[in-house]
Amino acid sequence: MQIDNEKYETLLNTEEIQRKIKTFESLDLSLASKEQVRSAFLDIFCVEYEGKKVLVFESYLMTRPSYEHIYRVRKVDSFPKDRAPCERDFWAHPDAPQNRFNWEGEKVLYVSTDIKTTLLETGVRQREPFVLIQYTNTLPLFLCPSEVKNKDGYGNNSSDKLGLLKNFCSDLARTNVGEKERYKYKATRALVDLLYLLPDNLEETADGILYVSRHTGEMENIVIKGERLNKLAINNAWVASIDENNSFEFYEQIFIESGTIRFGSVSLSSIEKFARNISIVPY
Repeated sequence: MQIDNEKYETLLNTEEIQRKIKTFESLDLSLASKEQVRSAFLDIFCVEYEGKKVLVFESYLMTRPSYEHIYRVRKVDSFPKDRAPCERDFWAHPDAPQNRFNWEGEKVLYVSTDIKTTLLETGVRQREPFVLIQYTNTLPLFLCPSEVKNKDGYGNNSSDKLGLLKNFCSDLARTNVGEKERYKYKATRALVDLLYLLPDNLEETADGILYVSRHTGEMENIVIKGERLNKLAINNAWVASIDENNSFEFYEQIFIESGTIRFGSVSLSSIEKFARNISIVPY
């Protein structure tokens, strides 16, 4: 059922929105099911109209052109210790724990458009070895930003009611929890369901979510659906670290050949992007 923006806004009630947000935030996320979390979240944005619950919010897709680079960092000590690394270690997490924008068991790939942002997201310390992976999207990526807005947008004339909903989503997308509280990310994953609902069939089109880094405040992070990873190719991978001057030190280059991992000398052409802010160090 469709209603216009003006009608939707008149049906919104500030106290009711606040009550629904409070109900959602009071959920015991350690016990709540996906369905309970999703239902409580979507209810925040619904209004009653002619006996039915309706939404008048929309999301949209941004296109990332083909053959652009995105990055992921893995700490060296995060790789399995009981076997040699293999190609799947450079893609989605094999166990797929609950994370910011995926349910437990839902395989996705978290990357950043900026190298330094992915270092911040991973929490790499100075002189701590890490594996830097550079992917290239061989096809355009259609990404849904982690912001919802009324169809007329959120301008200076936006009502307090619409602003309350927008701020709730923005704050939720920036949620950060500790390793032992990953279950709290069920709340941020529910945001994805809202984004994919708006408009109809967006979920079938979107390759993933573009979201704000809590470290930089910029839209530099991407989570890509597991079934859309065939749009990516690993362009380069290195073992590296950051020194006290925040310069990159490259130790080895990682070559993936027919699924087999091989370590070798760093090719100067592979690190041209890093300009002068680099050095090559024997490992």
